[in-house]
Amino acid sequence: MYSGHLAVALAATRARPRVPLWLLLIASQAPDWLELLLKAAGRDNVNEVWSHSIPVVAVGAILFATYYLITERNWSGALVLVGVALSHSALDLVTGAKALWPGQGAVGACLYDRPIVDLVIEVALSVAGWAIYRTTLGRRRSSAAAWAVLITLVGSQTLLDAAQQVRLMRAPEIRQHCIDAARN
Repeated sequence: MYSGHLAVALAATRARPRVPLWLLLIASQAPDWLELLLKAAGRDNVNEVWSHSIPVVAVGAILFATYYLITERNWSGALVLVGVALSHSALDLVTGAKALWPGQGAVGACLYDRPIVDLVIEVALSVAGWAIYRTTLGRRRSSAAAWAVLITLVGSQTLLDAAQQVRLMRAPEIRQHCIDAARN
């Protein structure tokens, strides 16, 4: 899940427009960015347990909420940040396969092995999240910038899924990854 996480952040602006969009976007993507940092540091992130497990995601949600409470003293905004951060794990069950608890095997639909299905789901989430976000824009709802957000979400997801399709065509054994991850 890539654009779907961002779509949740966009939609969350409807619930609490005062929570900065940049903070919602970071909260929605934090486990993926942590995973990239761990991989760049050469750390073994078996089944993404150190970035995507429920305990790690929950700690991240608490950190985002704490930051917002300290800076804004706003409980409702902090709770929206918790929801956005925690949604990461639930959404990854739809398209990915991640370990939700240390010592547990990966679970999820693993639609990364079916890029076209993944694209349909991600685009649907993107359109829905963007449509909700767009209601918060008032007179700017029809601006080029508002439409650019949707085009960027759909375009980037299309490129990611196209690259995954090419990767799977060149190395079909990659599909085995989800099966193996679920067994571990």
